[in-house]
Amino acid sequence: MGIYDIYGFVIAVEGPADKIFHKEYGYFKVSKDTVKIDLFVKPVRDQKNPPVKSVENFEGIYIPFANDEKVLLYDEAALNKVAYYCECLMWWPSKTFLHAGGVAKNGKAIVFTGAGGVGKTSIVLNLLKKGGYDFLGDDWLIIEGNKAFAFPRRIHIFHYNLKDKEIAERALGWRRFYYKPKLKLFELGRKLAPHKYLKFTFDILLKRSMISVDIQKLFPKVKIAPPSTISKIFYLERKRINELEIKRDITPRELARRMVHVNMSEQMLFFRKYCEYVYSYGIENSQIANRMRHDFEIMYETFRNSEIYRITVPEHLDLTRYPLPSIFDV
Repeated sequence: MGIYDIYGFVIAVEGPADKIFHKEYGYFKVSKDTVKIDLFVKPVRDQKNPPVKSVENFEGIYIPFANDEKVLLYDEAALNKVAYYCECLMWWPSKTFLHAGGVAKNGKAIVFTGAGGVGKTSIVLNLLKKGGYDFLGDDWLIIEGNKAFAFPRRIHIFHYNLKDKEIAERALGWRRFYYKPKLKLFELGRKLAPHKYLKFTFDILLKRSMISVDIQKLFPKVKIAPPSTISKIFYLERKRINELEIKRDITPRELARRMVHVNMSEQMLFFRKYCEYVYSYGIENSQIANRMRHDFEIMYETFRNSEIYRITVPEHLDLTRYPLPSIFDV
């Protein structure tokens, strides 16, 4: 059994899921026994499939939605969803997740937030390659007050990140000689496809070509950042413009409102299952039901104590290799 202490939320994992947790959450693994376990993750042993909240494609997982439950059951057919549901079940009184990437230097954090696909990972890779920064995360961070806490899962490398030769070589090794031509074929198909549904198919193929890599494999000298004071927050968005634009025209309240909904969107499958369960069984979880208000209050407190910038990025600008302006430094 592996025990993972994620800033006070403790998960005990048994069975084959522990291999996935060790790979993704190894930074949080603790060797000593912990008295208080917030979530047990156990394989199913006494029945073919555990009771599920919805039969829709996810047979094999029992999600502890009720207030007094803390055991998630799974079978091997559902291994690829266990970590996702566990993240959605994590809860702290004064902390929350923020859909963001970030780096830190000298105890100060720079946070890049926004919806998916706006360039958070690309900027983080760019800065880490530049050197002098510690790694906080590329997809999710944990925030409290004006602090950012590292959530160093394996970093997500997308097809556009692999256009950087150094990153492609370290992430793929010899596989890059067949992987990159495959991606170019998908990109060409998307560009030349005569029908929108065919373009959509190539988009899906490109998204599914994403690979995950340990940050030390990409940048062996990079360290995981300790809890760091947030110096600057950059809200990223993509639009059809010609040049990158930087403005200070978004308020802490507006950014918190937007990012609460981004969080919800990224965890929509979890909340959908929860709503189906409440409707069917009449059991409600107060922490989940109040998640939006809880997250908003923490985000607003964080944002109002930080410098906030809106960065509007040209639609097709690759930020992995883009010469970043000095404002992105601490």
